[in-house]
Amino acid sequence: SNQSYESIEKEIDNLLTEAGEFVSISERNSNILNSFAKLAFKFSDPSPIKPNYTGYTDLEVKDVLREFELSYKNPLKKMLIEYYQYKLNPTLGMAKSVMEAMGFRLCGGCERELNGTPYEY
Repeated sequence: SNQSYESIEKEIDNLLTEAGEFVSISERNSNILNSFAKLAFKFSDPSPIKPNYTGYTDLEVKDVLREFELSYKNPLKKMLIEYYQYKLNPTLGMAKSVMEAMGFRLCGGCERELNGTPYEY
């Protein structure tokens, strides 16, 4: 429905605003995320993130990346999938169900992302 579509748009806008605020709230967050936002998923990797020229320890970097990944990136990915399902084919419903009906399965990483299951760390 349009109500759902519009509410998803609003949620995405709000989350993007919050993510921007999270990045700019401190010099630490800005430095770390300007260097590693695309690698935020590595927060759970036991090996150090290299090269790290941020001036912050690996633990500090991974704390920021963990919060960014779990509070902003993962929920945003989930919302964007839902948004484009509504926008591009509102009668299809969940594409995941169609793919499962055809015998396809999600990989473990995608399954965790879509279900919002926290990573082990």
